[in-house]
Amino acid sequence: SEAEFQKDRKTAIIAIAAYYLIFYLIGAFLSSIIVSVYTNVKGIDLSDTGGLALGDYLLINYPSDYYTILAINNIALYLALITCTVLIGKKYLLKDFQSLKVDHSNFFKNVGQGILILYGANIAASIIQSVIYSIIPIFKDITEITSQNQQTIDNVFNNGIFSAGVVVVMTVIFAPIVEELIFRKFFFNLFKNKTIKTIIITGAIFGAIHVTEAIIVELTANTIDTTSIAIELVSFINYFASGIALGYIYMKNDYNVYVTMGVHALSNLISCFALLLL
Repeated sequence: SEAEFQKDRKTAIIAIAAYYLIFYLIGAFLSSIIVSVYTNVKGIDLSDTGGLALGDYLLINYPSDYYTILAINNIALYLALITCTVLIGKKYLLKDFQSLKVDHSNFFKNVGQGILILYGANIAASIIQSVIYSIIPIFKDITEITSQNQQTIDNVFNNGIFSAGVVVVMTVIFAPIVEELIFRKFFFNLFKNKTIKTIIITGAIFGAIHVTEAIIVELTANTIDTTSIAIELVSFINYFASGIALGYIYMKNDYNVYVTMGVHALSNLISCFALLLL
């Protein structure tokens, strides 16, 4: 009904606003507290950073501590995000769980089919990226092209058992729950008529959240690195493709968020195993 749609839309707006508030503002506040406490406990002197930004100073002089701080920051941020999104989305989680109980026998089959769809979209995106890399001169001399988001995950994962454990928990449990609630359940609830247009729009927003921060950092730096920005823009294609695939899977499975959570979690788990093997 119209009244129910308006109620769901209002809830979605609140949830999305809370997500971005926590991700960008409260996250920065949590980060400053964690950095302050951690450096004090470890006895790291930050009184003179030589004109470097705090993050750059820590990365250059204390790389292991820098990635440990990142791991702690991420776990704190996602604990805040998951608490908020689950509380706001409790009604939808319960409703989808009841639907899942009715047809639980097909859950793993649907997740398996979803993984194939997601990987198919990623392969298509990789082909498009490869073509772009081969025809644009700015990428010619770069041997390894990876988004800042993926580089950070790789570096944190390889920083020790604690950091690796945080990456696994964050990417396999927290991120799928938070991101599927926000980018599938809540963003889809903004649209009364859910069509392919909805999938494309939500896919683009999903892609943007994975590259926006790195682009903003580059644009606000003293020296703008156009190559890094170009890499992020091309990396958007892969995240965009994943967002479209997950949106299609969500729609195909009667908007049951547990299926896309399962696909998202399994995909990230496979990526963690790949990182471990490499």
